[in-house]
Amino acid sequence: MLIQLSIENYRSIKDPITISMLASLDPLHQIYVRKSANLALLPTSLIIGTNGAGKSNVFKAVKYLQALLKGDIKEVKVFPHFSSKADEPTRIDLQFTIANKRYMYGVDLGKNEVKSEYLYVVEQNKEKILYLKDGNNYQYDESLNVTFKQVLDKIGQEKLLLPLLVNYDDNEIIKKVYKYLTENVIVIMSETEDEVEIYNEALQDFKQMGVEAEINYYLDDIEIGINAFVKRDDDVYVRYYNGEISINEESRGVKKIFTLLVLINKVLKEGKVLLFDEFEKHMHQAFIKYFINLFNDPLINTNNAQLLFSAHNTTLLDLRVFRRDQIWLMDKNLKTMATVCYSLYEIEDVLENENIELGYLLGKYGATYEFKHGGVVKNDEESN
Repeated sequence: MLIQLSIENYRSIKDPITISMLASLDPLHQIYVRKSANLALLPTSLIIGTNGAGKSNVFKAVKYLQALLKGDIKEVKVFPHFSSKADEPTRIDLQFTIANKRYMYGVDLGKNEVKSEYLYVVEQNKEKILYLKDGNNYQYDESLNVTFKQVLDKIGQEKLLLPLLVNYDDNEIIKKVYKYLTENVIVIMSETEDEVEIYNEALQDFKQMGVEAEINYYLDDIEIGINAFVKRDDDVYVRYYNGEISINEESRGVKKIFTLLVLINKVLKEGKVLLFDEFEKHMHQAFIKYFINLFNDPLINTNNAQLLFSAHNTTLLDLRVFRRDQIWLMDKNLKTMATVCYSLYEIEDVLENENIELGYLLGKYGATYEFKHGGVVKNDEESN
């Protein structure tokens, strides 16, 4: 399970921000809380805030790290947005659990070089270095001794260690961590190319993985006038009470419902982590809340799958759906133009039965707009 994600000096994210999936002492919806590696973790979190605040950059940072790990990008780049940090590295750090053990993996990326990279495991509440690269200096656990001697001759400053170690070692921990970061964490951006890619993957999964009954079980819950999705003649059809139509001829909305049903079914079954930018795009709020509840419900989400997503739809701000520590507010500091991120749980006097959508729209929590003389301005307090 994902514990937390920290990012620094990446595009609009100037100073370190952390999105945490750790459960607080919030008494709301205790049934949501899961246990992994002796930690109390949350199955869902929402990022919401003003346009241009940097919500998408959270997802872009993780996707960029995955591309480096997979070798899809050969040249290491940095993404400083601020001249004051132009010579400082971009930092991306993930903490997560695998098989009830806690790991920490992070990188500092400079121009055409990996300045530092580390992998820790937490055992008996103590951090143990599996490996640490800091410039030209290396530390590593004795279990990696032989492998490191092979790898150090081949590594350049522009390469990550983790994918090299996977190729040269049978170390199960290294393999599990690499698989977790590259396969278990799924990042979906709002761009059209990602939308097309996951739709095509959903079609293939539906045709090949025998999930027709499972998908139609969820479809029965939604009740949108579609009787079933049917596989036939190497195609997928949408069945209505009065006939069928190829899904390729359907609306964007129907295609997205199909895609999400197949994708989320896979994520739930395999206990994956789904990071989804603009999750509610082209979808009615009722469907989005239904999908969120699939993750929150421990009777359905039995494998500790997680969903971290961004959205603009304020109707999702609902304490009947979320705990206060599951809602992250993102804003842009008007003095520095840097991303600011904080949890609703950090704000004092947010009641358990509060109408947080109304409170948000009224500017009680920040990360929103006020309208003045037909224009849009921020609260003065938000830029302090």
